[in-house]
Amino acid sequence: MSWLRGIGAFIVRDALEDLSYRTAFLMNTVGILLFLAVWYFVPKFLLAQGAEVEGLPPFSWFLGGIALWQFLNVALSGFARRIRKEQLSGTLEAMMATPARTSLVLFGSTAWDFLFSALSLALYVLFGVWIFGAQIAVASIPAAIVVLVLTSLCFSGIGILAASAILYFKRGDPITFLVSGVMQLFGGVYFPASALGPRLQAVAEWIPLTHATRAFRATLLGGASLGSQVGDLAALAGFSLLVIPLGLAMARVAIGRARRDGTLAHY
Repeated sequence: MSWLRGIGAFIVRDALEDLSYRTAFLMNTVGILLFLAVWYFVPKFLLAQGAEVEGLPPFSWFLGGIALWQFLNVALSGFARRIRKEQLSGTLEAMMATPARTSLVLFGSTAWDFLFSALSLALYVLFGVWIFGAQIAVASIPAAIVVLVLTSLCFSGIGILAASAILYFKRGDPITFLVSGVMQLFGGVYFPASALGPRLQAVAEWIPLTHATRAFRATLLGGASLGSQVGDLAALAGFSLLVIPLGLAMARVAIGRARRDGTLAHY
């Protein structure tokens, strides 16, 4: 319970800060609507009337990919961004001097970002349904949430590795840019993996985002049950079990070195 109370304290702190900028919040909401409008007309232009992508209407297919990718950006880059912010504001060293676990500091610092990103994802889906006519399977929303949680854990491990690189090497984040490019190319965000050809499609199966987009679209938009997505869920769980312990271990190493060198507050 103390760990959860700590997460709650981080959320309250960051929420009060972000919500104090009401204009920025409104602009973010309008930006989501405009971004969706672009992707509403792109498939209408590129695809023939009535064509489907992997069994889904073109815009619905695009909606599933871009909404999920926007949500996962916080997992990929949020940890590194927050670590940098805490360093520049001088609060990282103070937090690390407390008895708080490394995992609490890392996840607590990004908890509000995850909640805000989840709200943005909900707006993507709501605007997509109400304004642009996308259809979702309401009964499968709980299954889609399970996919989101499991995917977030997987991508959080990668994000923590990126934050650890900042602490260890005292340089910018070299991991997120590379990982983001690979994910968008192979992950089925903007086009199906089948468009890559047989060889590269085989590579896509080793990319966690491929399993995430497939399972998310199948549940939220296709009405599939969790049981029918067991293969993709198992792949995401496997990735999570690998990268989260690795990320936390690397964070402890990086923080330990920064403490010894006295550079915890230096960026």
